[in-house]
Amino acid sequence: MIVGHQGARFVVRGNTLQAFRYALENGADAVECDVWRLRDGSLAVHHDREVQIGNKKYDIKSFTLGQLKRYLPYVPSLKEVLSLVVEGYKKRLFVELKDPSPLAAEALDKALEGWEMVTVISFYAPQLKRLKYPSKGLLFTVRPLTLRGLVEGLELEWVAPRRDMADRELVGEAKELGLKVLTWLHNRPKEVREALELGVEAFATDRPDLARAWLEKALREGG
Repeated sequence: MIVGHQGARFVVRGNTLQAFRYALENGADAVECDVWRLRDGSLAVHHDREVQIGNKKYDIKSFTLGQLKRYLPYVPSLKEVLSLVVEGYKKRLFVELKDPSPLAAEALDKALEGWEMVTVISFYAPQLKRLKYPSKGLLFTVRPLTLRGLVEGLELEWVAPRRDMADRELVGEAKELGLKVLTWLHNRPKEVREALELGVEAFATDRPDLARAWLEKALREGG
C-alpha cells in the first residue's frame, strides 16, 4: 500500500485537500495527515504546532477553527479530510495525532465515531492508550530492544518505524505479533524496492505518483 505523506507534499502544499486529492488520483492507495486540537475543541489538519501569519508565528492550538480558516483558508478540518478521503475516494486515512494532550485524544475519538478505513498513528504511547478507536499504530525512530516490549499494552494494529529502523528481523517480529508494518519515508527508487523486499504492508512517500511507477517497475523486474 502506497501512503501519500501529507498527501503529496513534494508536489502540492502538504496537508491540504488539494494534496490529498492529487495523491489519490496519482498513485496513492491511502494518505496520511496530521491533526491538532484547537481552542474550540475542533481538529485541524496541519503538520507543525506553529502557524505563520504574515511575519509572525502563532500556536495553532490558540485558534478556533473559524479564526484559523479566516487567516489560513487552505488548512482543512479533520472532518473535511475524512469526507474527501474516506467518504469520497473510499480510501484509507492515516491520522497522525501530533497533539499530546488528553483532550486531543478525546476529541479525536469523538470525531472518528462511525468512521471506518481510518488508522490513528502517533509517537505518543500515552495517547494511543487513551484512544478507544480500534485501529491504531505506534510511530518510532529508535530501534527497540524488542518490539513486544515496545507495544505491550497499547492494543495496536500497526507499527510505523522510520525506514532506517526497519529490517527483516523487526518486520518478522511484527508479523509474529500480528501487527502490520508502515515504514516511512520512501522517496527514491531504491527505497521503494526496500519496502517491497521487506514485505511491509504499507510505506509512506512524499511522491506517491513516482512511487507508483517505481513500485511497478520493481515488480516487473521481480523485486
